[in-house]
Amino acid sequence: MDELGDFLSIDSCAKDLTARSKQEVLERITRLLTRSPDLSEADRQKILTGLSEREELGSTALGDGVAIPHCKLEGLDHFSMALAISPAGVPFDAPDKRSVH
Repeated sequence: MDELGDFLSIDSCAKDLTARSKQEVLERITRLLTRSPDLSEADRQKILTGLSEREELGSTALGDGVAIPHCKLEGLDHFSMALAISPAGVPFDAPDKRSVH
């Protein structure tokens, strides 16, 4: 069984996200993802487009301050992730109308 650490690089984490909008969050997550060794060669624009298009289908905010922006990328055959924490919170169209942290 895979461990969370198999998919998450310390370089792809940020505990002080200062984004103020959903779009800024997606842009920051894109930069974090391309810090990961397995995505360093990935096209940033393709990642950002994938994340943005997924959000257009419906918010990935779950409520209780949590969102899980995600997408599939053509040619990527494995799972990779980033972790970002926003102390101030960001409006993310959550079902409970609360900001996402």
